[in-house]
Amino acid sequence: MFGGGWQAIDGPGFLVEHVSACGDDGRQLLAVRGPGGRVSVGKGAPGTAVAWTPAGGPDGWAPHPRTDLAWAVAGADAEWLFATRADGTVRALTTTDPVWTVVGDGALQVAVAGSRLAPTVRAPGQVEVFSQNPDGSLAWSWWS
Repeated sequence: MFGGGWQAIDGPGFLVEHVSACGDDGRQLLAVRGPGGRVSVGKGAPGTAVAWTPAGGPDGWAPHPRTDLAWAVAGADAEWLFATRADGTVRALTTTDPVWTVVGDGALQVAVAGSRLAPTVRAPGQVEVFSQNPDGSLAWSWWS
């Protein structure tokens, strides 16, 4: 059952081109991408204003301007957001530290730049990332 209809949400202050969401009964977690690959992470509770934090990286790493944003929930307060860069590397950030960081033992390298991502957690402490490459092929990697 669809309840309540659509409601407006305050945005991050720029045009949103892509959105990804996760959360639970008590909170909403949003990630949005705008022009040039600009990314912000939003936190809020249903019916309250969303607080936006821009994503960044200490080494200048920035997502591809058309990247997907994909969440993996590893547990309570352990949400990871994944994105790719034009060179095909994959990085992640957390809602507690919105800085793009290398995951696992090194930067994941997908087969082709511009791949779409689908991360999941099937076992405690192990994140798996699947990618759909622009040529239709699939790839997979994991870390714990």
